Amino acid sequence: MNRKKKILLTGFGPFRSHGTNPSEALVRSLSDTFENCSNIQTLILPTDYKKSWEDLKTALDDFKPDIVLSFGLAARRSHICLESIAYNKVSTALADVSGYRPEQAVLVENAPSSYHSRLPLKRLEKTLRANGHNVRVSRNAGDYVCNATLFNLLNYAKEKAPEMKSTFVHIPKPRAQGQNTKRSIEEAALALLDNL
Repeated sequence: MNRKKKILLTGFGPFRSHGTNPSEALVRSLSDTFENCSNIQTLILPTDYKKSWEDLKTALDDFKPDIVLSFGLAARRSHICLESIAYNKVSTALADVSGYRPEQAVLVENAPSSYHSRLPLKRLEKTLRANGHNVRVSRNAGDYVCNATLFNLLNYAKEKAPEMKSTFVHIPKPRAQGQNTKRSIEEAALALLDNL
């Protein structure tokens, strides 16, 4: 990890049937690990379209990170997924934790239909997999708050911070044993940071 780069790490709080969100636990653990690193900041976001972006935008404006890694839960996936693309779309069927349900399927009017992460995700995937980590590059961040977060991050970079790079990292639900234990997910996250 380049110690000169400013890195913002975010996770999400509870949502729908998930009373605890493993991404919050992961980011809190990373916060403890990097407690004395002034160039790394962490933030827990509510799973709320409007409030999460308000909180994240404030952090971007204040901290001005070089890299943003946003972590979230994808309970049905079997791999840690590095999201390579965000789409300018959102589900109008799913409400966030505040009860808000988007009225239209477009996230940002007059914005591109998609953005691609400018982080070297294929290189990161290759490196992490070579070291035994259960990681894949993904092209589907979903159509809920996770995709919205990545799209807003990439749109913000285009408009205000062209040097900032970001991705969304979906983590599977931790298991008691096997590939996706809490410890193995934390180790993969640390390896990801080490190779940025």
